[in-house]
Amino acid sequence: MGKYPIEEFLWGLGAGVVALAVAAVAGWARSGAGRAPATGLLMGVAALVAINPSRAPTPVVLVGLAGVTAAAALPAGRQSPAGAASLVMAVLLAAPFAWLLAIDASSIGWVRAVVVGGAAVGAVAAGRTDVEWGWTGLTPVLYVVTAAGVFAAVPNTQEAAALLGASVPGALAGWPLCRGRLGGAGAAAATALLVWVAAVGALGREPALVGAVACLGLLATLPVGRWLARWIDRRVRPPRWVVAAPLPVLVVHAVVVGVASRVAGVSHELRVAVPVSVAAMVGALIASLWLRPDTRTGRCDHLLRAEARPA
Repeated sequence: MGKYPIEEFLWGLGAGVVALAVAAVAGWARSGAGRAPATGLLMGVAALVAINPSRAPTPVVLVGLAGVTAAAALPAGRQSPAGAASLVMAVLLAAPFAWLLAIDASSIGWVRAVVVGGAAVGAVAAGRTDVEWGWTGLTPVLYVVTAAGVFAAVPNTQEAAALLGASVPGALAGWPLCRGRLGGAGAAAATALLVWVAAVGALGREPALVGAVACLGLLATLPVGRWLARWIDRRVRPPRWVVAAPLPVLVVHAVVVGVASRVAGVSHELRVAVPVSVAAMVGALIASLWLRPDTRTGRCDHLLRAEARPA
């Protein structure tokens, strides 16, 4: 990782604190003190501000982030389980904007392909994860662990450090305090930004990007695992061992991120980075089949709209 970019991290941390305060005031003013604020969009803006001194985002990047966010927000805005068709359509709509992020980040063809796939698919999946899990307060924590994984994976860490710093305040307000969530659109925006940061940070050791994108882990696989679990129940109906969140989710996600960042991410060769990253994501998907939000404790019920509670 080289010398720790403490200045960039502190810039991000300060911007993240301001973003959390603004989100809290806006959320309470709109919905009352019982509703936790959605911090993802403001956290993304804070990260961009903190990144600006080391690499100013170009208009192409800003348009790409806005477009991916808008496309991914379509299925994220649905409280009921989104159909496969709507999710695929959202990915297709996000892909051209993800391409703008890719062409800014690198001139290498396969790197651009990874950025497009990671930003489009990852943003849509993360948006759905917040719809289904955001009321638990876990999504900001999953995101900060992913941001830490990106920082640990890429060789150029200035932008990754700023992103990590900006994501810390939201995570502290998430779980176990249950005072914040990313929001569907915010999760999508933050994920697209993270993929761009990973691509920029991987310059000079491009295979690190594969491991960094795999650090999305459960942030991307939880809604897919839930959909697969419902499909299996309808057709096979085997006895399933179901694990309630939140601690197992965090443990599995941390393991996936650790493998993706410190095995695949530090590799100089695609023949190592690709299979390790694929294995990490497959493991995350398998774990997602048995993970569900814990609706028994009621500790985070104030984050949950009545119509949004998972079945």
